[in-house]
Amino acid sequence: MIKGTKKYLSDILYYLNLFLGLTFFLKIPFIGVITLKKLNNLQLSK
Repeated sequence: MIKGTKKYLSDILYYLNLFLGLTFFLKIPFIGVITLKKLNNLQLSK
């Protein structure tokens, strides 16, 4: 394998992991907020 392409692939993997990590960490609070809103709606409707 050529050194250039290997570096390029490792860069892609690095940014992909970074992107997935960020979306994962952003999704958790987002899901939490949605579930909290649903729980509040359920409590209000009772």
